[in-house]
Amino acid sequence: MTRSGTRRRGRAKGSSLWTLAAALVAIAMASFAGANRVGGEVGRLERAERLSYLLEARAYEQAALDSRATSSGALDEAMARRAADIRQELTAALAELAALHPDDPAVRRVRAAAVDWQATLDTKLALLAAGDLVAANRVDRAQVDPGFERLAALLRTTAADYSRAASAAQGRSKAGALAVVVAATLLSLVLLWRVERARSRQRSVEEKARTDRSRLVNKILSVTERQRSGMAAELHDGPIQGLTRLGLSLERGQLRLRRGQLEEGSQLLSDAQAGLAAEVQSLRRIMATLRPPVLEERGLVSALCDYVDMVRQQSGISCTLAAKLPERLPEDTEIVLYRVAQEALTNVARHARASRARVELSETAEAVVLEVHDDGIGFDPAAEQLGGLDHFGLAGMRERVELAGGTWTVWSRPGSGTVLTASLPKALVAA
Repeated sequence: MTRSGTRRRGRAKGSSLWTLAAALVAIAMASFAGANRVGGEVGRLERAERLSYLLEARAYEQAALDSRATSSGALDEAMARRAADIRQELTAALAELAALHPDDPAVRRVRAAAVDWQATLDTKLALLAAGDLVAANRVDRAQVDPGFERLAALLRTTAADYSRAASAAQGRSKAGALAVVVAATLLSLVLLWRVERARSRQRSVEEKARTDRSRLVNKILSVTERQRSGMAAELHDGPIQGLTRLGLSLERGQLRLRRGQLEEGSQLLSDAQAGLAAEVQSLRRIMATLRPPVLEERGLVSALCDYVDMVRQQSGISCTLAAKLPERLPEDTEIVLYRVAQEALTNVARHARASRARVELSETAEAVVLEVHDDGIGFDPAAEQLGGLDHFGLAGMRERVELAGGTWTVWSRPGSGTVLTASLPKALVAA
């Protein structure tokens, strides 16, 4: 079924475009989330580096105050206030550093070293306050100075480690951003390429449709002229010739009556009357072909029944009709379906070499469906140009149905017959 296959391919192409678009959105969201995550990590590492430098600076400042206290023997009031402020800053910085990296062993080592050093300072200051300079100097050399050196070394190492970690995180961020940009660019190019291909295919389809429509219109005009020529020839060779003969017979009868040959004149008039009746019947057959009166008088089902009987009698094909319509259809719908069935059965009689044909007419909630089946030789719809000369009838039926807002499908395989399906909405599209 060519049209449904096209629709399936169209749906597959459309879904692939949506997949590419979804991939781009996913990449954008992932890159945003990754940038936020890496940005947060870099921020924490840089803050930890600054805190390490701050702790080191305050430790040196406190060590300087301690040295001055040792030289003078005690801290004056200003030095004591500054020492208290430094201790508060150290405590706050250590707490923030621990909160930033709670599971980092280096942070735990720095905190332990700071606590130990602060404890030795407190011991030394207490000895100084008690006036025991010898003990204070001994504590200074044995505990305070080594504790300070250990704390300063740990802070320098920690600051360097956090600096390297921040640089590495920034490098990973840049590499990830570059990878995201490359991937997004490639996907964008693929998406644009697919969209352009879809547009190109759509333009090709539209151009082919315009070409087919133009060819169909030209063919319709050509066929219309041939039909008119054929109708003129049929009228000339049929009713006109017969009426001409009747005119001559009437003249001969009139002459016989004038001469008094009543019997011969009466016979000629009787023959003319019979001939006139035959010509009238011939004209009625021509009119029925152009527009069957039964279609207007009794509806689509009766008209199709008569046409199926005519096809069976003239072609010898076993042709049947199965119709399930609860009521008559709108006039425009009946005309379109009748012409489609008429053309389809004409194709069966002329080309299909079928022994059986079946016309089915049914109604759904939204549409009226006509199907014409035959067991003929079939053909390959994909290999045929339905707008070409060999299948002009199919193109005409398709055009008629689609202009009425319906759908049209053809199923056929060589050696397996053909099924034509026309589905029209119950309310036809206005012409």
